[in-house]
Amino acid sequence: MARHDPTSRILQLALVMVALVAVPTSGQVLKKPAQARRVTVPGVGTRARVFHQFGKISTIQGTSATAEGQATVGEHVVNAIDFDLPAEALAHTRPGQPVWLSADGQLARFVLFPINVPDTKKRVGRGPGKGSFWVQTKNVRLSNTGIINGEVKVLSEDALAGFTGAVAVKVSDADTNDLTEWLQAGCWGVNQRSGREETWSVKMPEDTALKARTVTLKLFNSPCGRDRWNAAMKKAELAAEVAGKFVEVYAKVKAATGGS
Repeated sequence: MARHDPTSRILQLALVMVALVAVPTSGQVLKKPAQARRVTVPGVGTRARVFHQFGKISTIQGTSATAEGQATVGEHVVNAIDFDLPAEALAHTRPGQPVWLSADGQLARFVLFPINVPDTKKRVGRGPGKGSFWVQTKNVRLSNTGIINGEVKVLSEDALAGFTGAVAVKVSDADTNDLTEWLQAGCWGVNQRSGREETWSVKMPEDTALKARTVTLKLFNSPCGRDRWNAAMKKAELAAEVAGKFVEVYAKVKAATGGS
């Protein structure tokens, strides 16, 4: 009769326990923070490239764009580059948008508009009946025309009280410099055990919007008065922050100086 090795049995049980711990239960939702996506240029490979701000798009003709600026590539100073716009960028790319050039001068990149913010839901308080107060945003997007718009749902689950839900939005550039202050997207009141859905829109200067890269939202509980709204907004935590997608394309030097 074969003998069972107790050490082997203990090892098998330990491996099963490790496997069970490693697999998330059905109730767990694993989320990653929203990150900028990047288009991979065919044939370029996956090696990392260093990009420096070059200038801005000066003209667009059909599917071709020209950017003017200044960057040192090897022994040359590049003053202008040409590149083709991919299909996804044709409708929403405009002159004035910043352009970055890789250190080797082979690739250019720019931000793809519109910048879309993931749908966000946040509990912003509780009522005296212990029910939750919710603010939810959907379909929030920033266009390079300077319009930021979206949808909001404000909901009180409390049996005794309603509240006023508020949304604030801020825009910054690729270097994380603020392009706007916190803008008041709106505030909407509801009664106990009730909700409402609304659309909202705010406008920032068009030439400033062309420099945008990141959109940040705060969702909170606040009256509509500006002073009280500001006080509540400053205490509110960030609800969502998303960086726009960079599009990378092959660059062709159009004008340069220096070198032999």
